[in-house]
Amino acid sequence: MMIDYQSEVSDVRFVVTDDGLDLTYREWPGASHERPPLVLVHGFLVDYREWEDVATRLSDRRRIIAVDLPGYGKSPIPDGASPDLPLFVRAVAGAIRALCPGPVDLAGHSMGGGIAIAVAAQHPALVRRLVPVDALSFPFRMPFKGRLPLIPGFGRLLFKKLYRRGMFLDYFRSDVVHDPASLNLARIDHYYRAFDTPERRDWAFRTLPLTADPSPIAALAPLVKQPTLILWGEHDRLIPRHVAESLHRAIAGSRLEWIGGSGHAPVEEQPDETARHMAAFLV
Repeated sequence: MMIDYQSEVSDVRFVVTDDGLDLTYREWPGASHERPPLVLVHGFLVDYREWEDVATRLSDRRRIIAVDLPGYGKSPIPDGASPDLPLFVRAVAGAIRALCPGPVDLAGHSMGGGIAIAVAAQHPALVRRLVPVDALSFPFRMPFKGRLPLIPGFGRLLFKKLYRRGMFLDYFRSDVVHDPASLNLARIDHYYRAFDTPERRDWAFRTLPLTADPSPIAALAPLVKQPTLILWGEHDRLIPRHVAESLHRAIAGSRLEWIGGSGHAPVEEQPDETARHMAAFLV
């Protein structure tokens, strides 16, 4: 039985999925109910807020739901669970079933893009159209700073003790965005506060194997049959363009469009352009 109730956080709600996962989400009710809802999935180390700028630009067109994955944002860490692809797919599929009366349009950024691909492949009846944005999907060589937390012993220490506010901000400034002036510093500070507890740091650390080896997502990509628009920041320094091209080849009939003036996070760095592409595709 689904339970949906207001959170103490303004504009955020909680939902309990049909298989017992407790998730938070933000909803923009939208002026029109003629189109299916649009469900948005965030990436690693962030939460639903990374989609706020895009969602507000599309919210006059349809109902929009941005989900916090288990252990991210205000969603609690599930007891006895591991932060892996099956859990995140289960969470997103469960949120769709709990909150939406029929198939949805599904978009995800970075790790969330990979999760969205897996949901579309494994739960095709839940997804009408798919928009992966700079999606974790095919293997690639991670930048040096991305490999540091994977070093045995030192990586766990880095995440639990050494990865402080300055290093967190530098990751977004140096690796995520193309133009550091585009950073929403208040939002980055929010991401850091959500990350900076022993339990959340450990959860993020345990998520790293998924980000380091996306081959399970690559294996699922050819199973995606929904109309798919792949969006990619033209200057992405985290996930290189050959990944976008491999994903484009793997999903039959997909379109690949580049977002100029953006690094890895066009949903935050170029929300106007990202929303424009999505609005034209999600008709």
